[in-house]
Amino acid sequence: MLEEETLKELGKTSFAVAVAWIVFGIIQPIFSGKLSIAGGVIAVLFFLAFLIVGIIFIDKGARK
Repeated sequence: MLEEETLKELGKTSFAVAVAWIVFGIIQPIFSGKLSIAGGVIAVLFFLAFLIVGIIFIDKGARK
């Protein structure tokens, strides 16, 4: 029981970090006029990485 909840919470936290990458890596630089292609690509890659990890953790927590 405790392990399943822990995995679900780690998944939720990973989703929150993914959203932070989009906000601070894409949206904030767009509004401040400092968006670069390299910075945008890095932010999107980290967003996808944390999103996938979050999905995996939540799925594993739901299966047990």
